[in-house]
Amino acid sequence: MLKATTPLHAASAALRALLPAALGALILAGCGLGARPYPLVRTFTLDPSSPQGAETGGAKRPKASLIVTAAPPPGAYEGKKLVFMMKSRELTADFYNELSSPPARAVADGVAKRLELSEPQLLVARSQGAREADWALEISLMDIYGDLSREGQFTAQMAVTATLSDLRRSSPRPAYVRDFVFSIPVSRGPDDSRAEALVKAYSEGVSRMAEELRPEIRRLVLGRR
Repeated sequence: MLKATTPLHAASAALRALLPAALGALILAGCGLGARPYPLVRTFTLDPSSPQGAETGGAKRPKASLIVTAAPPPGAYEGKKLVFMMKSRELTADFYNELSSPPARAVADGVAKRLELSEPQLLVARSQGAREADWALEISLMDIYGDLSREGQFTAQMAVTATLSDLRRSSPRPAYVRDFVFSIPVSRGPDDSRAEALVKAYSEGVSRMAEELRPEIRRLVLGRR
């Protein structure tokens, strides 16, 4: 049998139904979950240091062109977020800090920038243009993370394979392949400066990588020793 309900009773019932939800919202706000502002995400670039002994002076005509590419990385590094290892082989992304581009591309761009600064006779490109490049340097990123898994230690871990290929051949093939594995100590500061210190260590790794590649690029690409 249906029971008639007056408007006043209906309003009281609706109010009673809303009270638990409102109380729950107040509890969440008191815990800081409901009132948390949208976080500001910081974006970083890898900026290799200027090489010592770089050739300066008047502009020189490029002798060869090189395109620096990035191979698809493992799934853990497809996004732009900085990645940390908190426990053994457990990687976690940092929601608040990220690179301006995916890390494989960021490393490739950093190497390209360092080579541009150090070898004025090398025309360096970062994307395929109308003119075909003479050589290609492919950056294959295996690992890039901040290791916090060991108590009292914080290191920047990087593992990269660099492949230099001669594109002037009808069937291009690698002329030089080099694996790089870096474990760079990072100053362990407060959380808000941890990302900055990690990116600085990555930039140092990029500088080392480019400097160790330079002799082979000078020999193979520029015909110099």
